[in-house]
Amino acid sequence: MNQKGYSLPEALLTVAVLFIIFGTLIPVVYHMTEQLAYKKYQMHAAEAMVQAILLTNSTGELEGQFTKEPVEYNWIKIHQQVCINYQFGKKLESYCLS
Repeated sequence: MNQKGYSLPEALLTVAVLFIIFGTLIPVVYHMTEQLAYKKYQMHAAEAMVQAILLTNSTGELEGQFTKEPVEYNWIKIHQQVCINYQFGKKLESYCLS
């Protein structure tokens, strides 16, 4: 073994191990970030639902909009049900509460 530093095979092995580690971590971190964003938008939808119910009970409004960050949460009251609609990525999400 060379006393002055690392040999080429040792350096290549180290780089290969690092590529394997980071190659598996990047998709995991991406998935976790996407799930966190999805849960954040769900929480904002729940806040919009609370605001909608409060407005419905106090002023009698039957529909409205709640904007949080770049997302618009549209709500509507039909009979005794309040529904929230919002766009998450390319998907339209909808939640209803009776």
